[in-house]
Amino acid sequence: SHIYPRAPRGTRRKVLVFTSSPKSYTHTHTRHTQKHCHHFASLLHTYQRETKKIERIMEEATDDVTLNIYQLEPDDETIQQHSAAVGFFTRILTPMGMGAYHTSLTVRSHTYSFGAGAGIVKTQPTHEQTPPGATYHSSIFLGSALNATNANISQIILKLRTYFHGTSYHLLNRNCNHFTETFALCLLHSAQDLCLGKAKLLKKYPGWVNRLAKNGTSFINHGDVCDPLEEAKAAIGAEEIMAKESFENMSSSNSGKKEEKKKKKSGGKKELSEKQKAVLAKLKQSK
Repeated sequence: SHIYPRAPRGTRRKVLVFTSSPKSYTHTHTRHTQKHCHHFASLLHTYQRETKKIERIMEEATDDVTLNIYQLEPDDETIQQHSAAVGFFTRILTPMGMGAYHTSLTVRSHTYSFGAGAGIVKTQPTHEQTPPGATYHSSIFLGSALNATNANISQIILKLRTYFHGTSYHLLNRNCNHFTETFALCLLHSAQDLCLGKAKLLKKYPGWVNRLAKNGTSFINHGDVCDPLEEAKAAIGAEEIMAKESFENMSSSNSGKKEEKKKKKSGGKKELSEKQKAVLAKLKQSK
């Protein structure tokens, strides 16, 4: 039999069979190796599960813009802590279409909302993360977003944060409903329409959602009231886009004029290509 060097302790339990040939011995798997095998199998299972989850989310990711509506029905304790006016308008004037509502907007498998302190928040599209005292009311399809890539949406949200941040929240002048309407305008209108004034307020966006705030500002003029169209125009960078397009059009028109001038100077004759010049030279030599 052959003598083999001893393995480090803990890496090999024991050798079962030794034969005259060093190629024909067998041994058991070590506990250390078994532990790593189980760990690798667990990691592989987790990777496969997360991959399927990501694929499912990507399949469900669409350009549909959906408005999620929650009705605010605060209890007595919430009314005392936050706002007695919310409870009054919700309980007394809701049948008249003057209720208090919270809204969020879902696009590309993510939900965006705006609140005091937190500012703009991005979450998964579930109805579990609702404000205190709110109940899910309904969801309304507003339309399909134009060029709604994740990069464009992130850029729009970044610009909207200059208007909708935690300290800018106001129950009447700048609330969650102002944000969802402004964000929806950014997604559903082109920069050209917003810049030229062709964009209008969305017909599918229900007016009763923010009626409480609009009627409140008509009686109490306090601070700067959100203008969804103007702020959507600024957030999407409509003026910059239109200026860039006009500059490109001017450049192309100027280049076209230069070409026309060259043609007039040359008498309208077209320049010969290299192949045509070579053929012409051969013809002259043959003569």
